[in-house]
Amino acid sequence: SGAVSLVKDRPTRADFVHGRGSSVQRLLQTELTNAFFYKERVNIHYVPTSSGQGRASLRAFECHFAGSESILDMSDPEFIRRGMQMLPLFAVGVAVLYNLHEVDDLVLSRSAVNKLFLGDIVSWDHAEIVQHNPHIASLLPQPREMVLRVVRRTKSGTTTAL
Repeated sequence: SGAVSLVKDRPTRADFVHGRGSSVQRLLQTELTNAFFYKERVNIHYVPTSSGQGRASLRAFECHFAGSESILDMSDPEFIRRGMQMLPLFAVGVAVLYNLHEVDDLVLSRSAVNKLFLGDIVSWDHAEIVQHNPHIASLLPQPREMVLRVVRRTKSGTTTAL
């Protein structure tokens, strides 16, 4: 959860500062840029793309800052050379949704969530799920119900939260 800044020098009042990145941060970035403009009269333009695209744009010198939920490797020589800093500005929670008939209190460990999204757990009767939810074994339909994963295909910083 954070934003990475590349702005080394204080922009002049005529400058535009460009940012790209996390779409989940769009509303926060709008509020922050409006407040900054009101106080400093510096125009900031933020384009919500994705965390991955924002980080790539920052690395390619296409923007001054990027919003991302991913923590960057600040030991990267390019980041050090360019004087980049990571500023924690934003926190977000991730909800995992499921649809199992008559199951409204599923408990998933972090390990199980990771395995579900990686495709390592493919059915709801997997031992790691039943271990934390012994009551669901009798509720699951037979033959065993397979997990249908619905995931985002583009790069997302939210993935690192899992």
